[in-house]
Amino acid sequence: MGTALLIASLLAIFSADYYKKLLRIKRAADHATECINAVIERRYDMIPKLVNAVKSYMTYENDVLNKLMTMRTKGLSDNTSEAETLIINSRITCAFKHTLTAMESYPELIEQDNFPSLRERCIDMDDYILASGRFYNNAVIAYNHHIKSFPGNLIALLTGYKSKPLLDVTEEETRTTTVRVLFYHQL
Repeated sequence: MGTALLIASLLAIFSADYYKKLLRIKRAADHATECINAVIERRYDMIPKLVNAVKSYMTYENDVLNKLMTMRTKGLSDNTSEAETLIINSRITCAFKHTLTAMESYPELIEQDNFPSLRERCIDMDDYILASGRFYNNAVIAYNHHIKSFPGNLIALLTGYKSKPLLDVTEEETRTTTVRVLFYHQL
């Protein structure tokens, strides 16, 4: 009886200690989620500014600009899940880069007064998204690993912890040049 009580006590202590570790890792993943969401929201805030700056010059790209605004609206919706937000952000990245590439065809746009400032903000945003995405994926990989392996899988089952999606960077996006290259290509 004494041995069983000792084993049960050690198991309870180990479980409590592991739960604390899992809780720390979950908080780190939640913080990373908040960070990437904040950066994505900042990008969403830039989209109308970009569209307004270029729409009068880029008449042939109106379809892309409209899709960009539609994706922004869906991404800002409260009904959009975390996984959907990451997918929308990936699509916005492609549309954003297409828009920025198309700008090269409009030299009068590049000479516009507020365009250099907008260009710098877009470059900074690209850097923030890349850094936040790495931070997010690292935190989520650690979290997902701990809730899928023993004994974390048992604790996750009891606490309702669910795995989080990774920020997926498609092969096409990795081949696409960064915003910095797009903007300074002509300079």
